[in-house]
Amino acid sequence: MMSRLLHKEVCWHCKKNINFGQVITECESCRTVIHRKCFKKSSFEIINSKHYCTSCKVNIEVIYNPFEALCQSNSEHSDRPYDSEIGDCFEDLNTISSILNNCSRYNNITDFNNSIEASSVKNENLSLLFQNVDGNKTNFDSLAVNMQRLNHKFSVIGLAETNTEPENKSLFNLDEYSSYYQNINSTKFKGTGVALYVHDSLKAERDNDLCKTTTDFESVFVTAMMGNEKMKIGVTYNPPSGDDKQYIMELEKILKKCPNENIYLLGDFNFDFLTLSNENSKKFEEMIQSFGLFPLISKYTHCQPNCRKTCIDNIL
Repeated sequence: MMSRLLHKEVCWHCKKNINFGQVITECESCRTVIHRKCFKKSSFEIINSKHYCTSCKVNIEVIYNPFEALCQSNSEHSDRPYDSEIGDCFEDLNTISSILNNCSRYNNITDFNNSIEASSVKNENLSLLFQNVDGNKTNFDSLAVNMQRLNHKFSVIGLAETNTEPENKSLFNLDEYSSYYQNINSTKFKGTGVALYVHDSLKAERDNDLCKTTTDFESVFVTAMMGNEKMKIGVTYNPPSGDDKQYIMELEKILKKCPNENIYLLGDFNFDFLTLSNENSKKFEEMIQSFGLFPLISKYTHCQPNCRKTCIDNIL
């Protein structure tokens, strides 16, 4: 006669056995399990579309990727007979999701240079850089020095809060770049002004119809040619003192004037992609997605001592 001892899992929350057929939730990291019905009462949390227990969730960095769950759902039903258009849509979502999941942070310029050397990225590839410079007079020299230290020439550099009028742009040059400045908000001493620096390898013209400055919205755009490829590239700023609703409306007006493809938008959007907790931030996300735009940066971009980390600067 043979006997077999069956090991039963115990719910981490209620401490009761998990019986055969009961639905469970499992920690993505340590595989601790709980009854699905215990989830709301437990300290388990969903982070980045995955479940984590109390101990593990403190070590997980929150990233922006609303497409992950959609991709997982599609993979679970991959045998369904979708038409080719829907299939292409899922393929695009997988690509977007992969970009967001593989977003990298560099601790210093050496790390960035090593990454560039190890990758297939070359200077002839389109590359974009954005920075809230927080005043050209104070910080532009430091930016220029860092650009010289990089082993890569970015195609386009976008700046916000330059506090610099277009007539003074010659005071702030970057070698091998042409600059395009937008008028600052005349009612503000600081916290205003956007600019684009376009590398000389691209042919670019300012698009005045898309350049605007109000108390709620600032932008400057160029039409650029990289080889035979034509594109719209812009930088925009959503002032914290402005009206978020007006900013969204102004940006939507501008995007309606743009082509349906090859649009790149850099900026300090002042909507935190890591939370999107209020009505206006959700409307902003819905609006950019309606134009086929999505963020390339999924991790925090703004970090101050004793403050919550946020992802308010991005490239779409």
